[in-house]
Amino acid sequence: MEVLYNCFDGRGSVVTIDEYDKPIFCAPRELGIGKEACKDIVGVYSQFYSALFKNNPYLRLGLLVGVFKVPLSGVFSGDSDTKVFQAHTGLFSEKLCTNPFDVAFNLTAAEVYCLVCDHVKQHDPNKFATGVDLFKRELLAFCFKHFDGYVYGQQRFIFNIHAIMSFFHDTRESVSIDIIKPAGEKPYWTRVGSLSMIRSLRAKDASLFRMYANRLINEYYLRSAYQYGNMSTKGALESRILSEKTGLAMFNDVAYSHEANQSFGIDTASLDKLAKVCFNAQIDDYQNWSNENLAAETAFSLLYQAGYLTPLPNGHVGIPNRDIFSEFESLIACL
Repeated sequence: MEVLYNCFDGRGSVVTIDEYDKPIFCAPRELGIGKEACKDIVGVYSQFYSALFKNNPYLRLGLLVGVFKVPLSGVFSGDSDTKVFQAHTGLFSEKLCTNPFDVAFNLTAAEVYCLVCDHVKQHDPNKFATGVDLFKRELLAFCFKHFDGYVYGQQRFIFNIHAIMSFFHDTRESVSIDIIKPAGEKPYWTRVGSLSMIRSLRAKDASLFRMYANRLINEYYLRSAYQYGNMSTKGALESRILSEKTGLAMFNDVAYSHEANQSFGIDTASLDKLAKVCFNAQIDDYQNWSNENLAAETAFSLLYQAGYLTPLPNGHVGIPNRDIFSEFESLIACL
C-alpha cells in the first residue's frame, strides 16, 4: 500500500473485502471446533483488520461486506472512524439517501420496469393479444407479486437480481401472461438463497419461536393480500400498476402513502419487540448456533441479518417473499 501511495501522488488505497464474516462465523461451525478456538480465530482476524484499517496512513477507504456483523475487537468500537450499514440503516431518517448502499446490491422497481420494456421490445407488438401497454402492466404487477420483498434504507421495492433475471431468462419467448404465470411459480429465490439456515435453527423455547413465526406469517399474508388482493379482488399496489401511468412517482406514492401506515391488525407489541431485537442485535458468540438451542429472539436476529426477514416501512420486520413464507410455514409444522 505504501508503494501504491507513492506511485499515485499520495492517493490512498481503497480496500474491499467480501464475505469478511465467513471465516469467523461459518468456518468454525462447519469445522465443529469449540468456543475457545472460535475466540482465538476472532482474535487473529481482529488484529489483522485493526492493522489494515485503523491508523493506516496509506488507506483512503476500507469496505467490509458480509452477512453478519461479527465482533471484531477494536475495529467496530472505540474511536475508529467506522460506519455500519444494515438493511434498516436510514429507514427512519427524515433525510433522503442516508444509506449509500440502498440500491447497491439488487434491482429497484424502475430497473425492473426497464426489464419489462426490454422484454416487450424483443417481440412483434402484434403478438400481444392484450396489447403492449396492458401486457407491460400485467407483467410488472406479476413481478411485484412474486419477486418484490426487500427494503434497504428508504428504498422500497427491491428485487433479488438473480431471481428476477432468471425469471426473465426463462420467459424470454413468452408473449402471454397466462404462459408466464406458471414460470413465476418456480422457487427462484432458493436458487441463490440457501434455506439451510432456517432449517437448522434450534430454539430453547419452541413455543415462543412459534409465536413469533406465526405473527410473521400472518403479517405477510395480510400484507400480501393488501398489496395484491386474492383470487377475486386486486390489491392496492396491483390496482395502481394496472390502472395508472407507471413510473417512479407511482411506485413511491404507493410505498409511502399506503403501506407505510399499515399494521394489518396484527399483535403490534410482539412485532415491535421483534423489530427492536433485529435492528439492535450484536452478534457475540453465535459460531455454534447450529449445535445449540438459541433464545427465540437470538434466532430471529440471525434470520434478519441473513436476509430471511426484511425491515418494513412501518418499523416492523417481515417475511420478504413467497419462498421464505412457505419455508416458515413448513418450519412451524415441524416444531
